Amino acid sequence: METLFKDVRYGIRSLLKRPGFTAIAVITLALGIGANTTIFSVVNGILLRPLPGITQPDRLVDVHATAPNGSSFHSFSHTEFLYYREQTKLLDGLIAYTGEPFNMNTGSQPERVYGMLVSGNYFELLGTRPVQGRFFLPEEDRTPGTHPVVVLSHGLWRQRFGSNTAAMGKDITLNGRSYTVIGVAPEGFRGTSAGLMPDIWVPLMMSRGAEREDRGVRGLEMIGRLRKDATIPQVQAAMGALANQLAEAYPDTNRGLGIDVRPASPVPGQVRGAVIGFMSILMFIVGLVLLIACTNVGAMTLARASVRRKELAIRLAVGAGRWRIVRQLLIESVLLFLIGGATGILIAVWAIRFLLAYKLPADVPVSLDLGLDIRVLLFTLLVSLVTGLLFGLAPALQASKTDVLGALKNDSPAGTGRSRTRSGFVVAQIAISLVLLITAALFLRSLRNASTIDLGFHPEGVETVTFDLDTQGYKEARGREFYRE
Repeated sequence: METLFKDVRYGIRSLLKRPGFTAIAVITLALGIGANTTIFSVVNGILLRPLPGITQPDRLVDVHATAPNGSSFHSFSHTEFLYYREQTKLLDGLIAYTGEPFNMNTGSQPERVYGMLVSGNYFELLGTRPVQGRFFLPEEDRTPGTHPVVVLSHGLWRQRFGSNTAAMGKDITLNGRSYTVIGVAPEGFRGTSAGLMPDIWVPLMMSRGAEREDRGVRGLEMIGRLRKDATIPQVQAAMGALANQLAEAYPDTNRGLGIDVRPASPVPGQVRGAVIGFMSILMFIVGLVLLIACTNVGAMTLARASVRRKELAIRLAVGAGRWRIVRQLLIESVLLFLIGGATGILIAVWAIRFLLAYKLPADVPVSLDLGLDIRVLLFTLLVSLVTGLLFGLAPALQASKTDVLGALKNDSPAGTGRSRTRSGFVVAQIAISLVLLITAALFLRSLRNASTIDLGFHPEGVETVTFDLDTQGYKEARGREFYRE
């Protein structure tokens, strides 16, 4: 261990003696490692990081309907949800929810917010605790339209009410109806979907009556919590039998419909495959960028070893073994890559702030948690260590083959093997760069082709405006009159 510390100290002194080489290598590595850390932070925030405020998320399961053609990720009607909730015995509970925009008025300027209509046991099943007030009571989701209560998100409570505890019990207007504020969700709580940040939660029984009573109106997502002694295959079989019973009892609306039970995921199943595919492409691209940076630094390290021939020859001449030299050079390489990784984290922090500052043109609020947690830091550390060892090994092995006598006489090195290694680094760097350049060119070409598609009209100067009259209680006849006017 003492020898290792000596090698580390010597490696630090060696890097400090050549600040130009060290600075260029660190900047090159920081760009490559920083790009990988940034993209991995996105992958971690969307796919890997547990959603805040949820207790034991590994026991949650997504429940979706399957169509006669075999497609999955379909929704349920309100009557189907009630049937499954009452009949399912292998789950500790089953919740239903759907998103809906609301027009909110707190007494000042009206604004549009995104809310969730949820079953009364929503927060209880997720294991969430309020930071102020309370969540829904069972009786507040039993009878249609009788309990106009609302739970605020922590962000809305802070923005519109200044985090004032006096907001509990106040009335706000949602879609023209008065609702009473009863509680505030924990900070960062976003429900069961990564990326979405609802502003309010309202009992499902406050939805429009036609949507609750029509068996053919399907718009509810369902999530259940497994009992400790239950497995997903068991739940799949039991709920599949219930789906068959519904198909026999209501052939007009349920014929051919089945059930699909899967482990719950922060990304909805409808888009999970597309999101994973897109994230894989991004990781592949930044991986190529990192390979270019590593091969560049590897070639630089090999060239630097030529300058250090005499130093290495003296160490060999006084009795240092070849593997002792290799270990010393590997430690220097790892130190260089670790410094590059630390600098890459700073670049990633800046890049993440830039990404979060960009607001997507979406109708629903999108909020991603891309902070650097322990998983991201371990990823950066692992990338720095592995690349430092892999791309420092070849230069270290070549440098350890120094001709002691020739180096002490300042003879020019023959270095055929060293030249082949340096050529290999250069060829790899050019090949990977070509792959990236060709990919970028194809992407730009596709983007150009997409911009020249004939839309059938001239879009210059054309704007689109939409109105959500349903949230304001407009009937069809009155809505037609509104549009006519």
